[in-house]
Amino acid sequence: MAYELCLGDEPLPRVIDRVVAAACAAVPALDEAACRSLVELIFRSRVRQTEACGRFPECRPARGLWSATPRRADGAERPAGWDDLDPHALPAMFGAAAAAHADVATESRAHLERALAAAFQAVVAPLLRENPRCGHADVCGGEPTFPLRGR
Repeated sequence: MAYELCLGDEPLPRVIDRVVAAACAAVPALDEAACRSLVELIFRSRVRQTEACGRFPECRPARGLWSATPRRADGAERPAGWDDLDPHALPAMFGAAAAAHADVATESRAHLERALAAAFQAVVAPLLRENPRCGHADVCGGEPTFPLRGR
């Protein structure tokens, strides 16, 4: 299954800022710079966007992945391909990795992991959609543009 991150009018760096802000609000002991590096790594390793993204019928998502959030009424979606074997597990993986960057006792880590996973999911879930055509159509073969380059 292929997935898309449907950004609408929001630039990807802003989504990353929101994930970092939510994670740091959930766990104030989290090192913000380390969290940002982790979130950017997650997005760099999973997101592929080309000039074709969002401009063809193949780009229309089939449905929401974690939520039933409908597409915007005006249809303005700027999707990016999201490559993940198990996106349902990603919030928990983020929580575990990010908790390691918090200055807290080890016995408190399970609670932190859940809070960080929830923060990540709250931001990313409404944007992630299933699209079995994403990345597989002829129009998808363009040179990727990575929104984080040069940041």
